[in-house]
Parts: sequence; structure tokens; C-alpha cells
Amino acid sequence: MNDYIAQAKANFKHATNFAIAGAMTLSSAILARHHVRNPVTNSSLDVQLQWMKDHFHKFCHNNCERKLQNALFMVGENGGNDYNYAFLQYFDEARDTLRIQELVPLVVAKIKHAVEKVISFGARTIVVPGNFPMGCLPIYLTKFGLVSEVVDQNHCIWLLNSFATFH
Repeated sequence: MNDYIAQAKANFKHATNFAIAGAMTLSSAILARHHVRNPVTNSSLDVQLQWMKDHFHKFCHNNCERKLQNALFMVGENGGNDYNYAFLQYFDEARDTLRIQELVPLVVAKIKHAVEKVISFGARTIVVPGNFPMGCLPIYLTKFGLVSEVVDQNHCIWLLNSFATFH
């Protein structure tokens, strides 16, 4: 990204987005220990935070705190891809939900770290959105179907929405 910024002479006067499509919150190494693989990218929240740090170092030098105090920071939605890759790779039954729940404290800790990091850059107004109701996402409804015992009154997979609530 740094080369892109330099070459494009990009204008970041109004907004900057460091998100990476398909990125996880956790590193590939941590997810691999939990038998989760990202088929899209090896980038994680740490990579995005490093890009942010590099950007601030280049564009506001040592004066970031004053410049960022009135900025709005969105940290998230995070964790969704970590969970999506896990559910789509090895979700067979409720016991797999318990295995995937082991990721939640790791993901939440990483989100907390990210918030602390942006505060250290000078952020004062931060929004940290939660996860989507996963059981209503078309990818899950297509993969797992609308079997009456797994869907709720909204025709969403209740077990996945319970997981999102747990996060």
C-alpha cells in the first residue's frame, strides 16, 4: 500500500480505508493452529494496523494526535471472516460450534488491541461494530438449507445467530 500511496499521490483529506477484502482478525498462524485456512489472503488486522501506522508516519509525521482528535475511526466489523472460514470449512454439527467458539476470546482480544492502537495514534472517536447475524447470510442459507429444525421464525439458522450473539 505504501508504494501505491506514493505513486498515486492519493488524497486522504476526507477518508482513508485500510481494510483488506477477505482479511481475518487473527493471523494465519493462529488460525492454522485451530485448523482454519483463509482461501483469500494471508493478511490480518495486524497488517491493516501497520499500514495505518505507516500512513500516519508519512502524512502527519509527529503531529498525528492533534490532527486525529476530531476524526471518526471505524474498527470493524472484525472477526466475521475468521468465523466464516471456520464454519464453512468444518461445520457439521453443534459440537463444531463449540470448537469455533474457542476463537472468540482470541478475536475479541485482537479487536481490543486494535482499539488501543488507534487510540495511541490519537483517535478519540471510535466505533466498534459487532458481527452480522451470520445465520441470515445467504452463503449459510444456501450451504445448510432451510431445514425446519435449524431455522428460526425469521428463516435464519438460529445456531449461527446464537454464535454471533456470543461474539
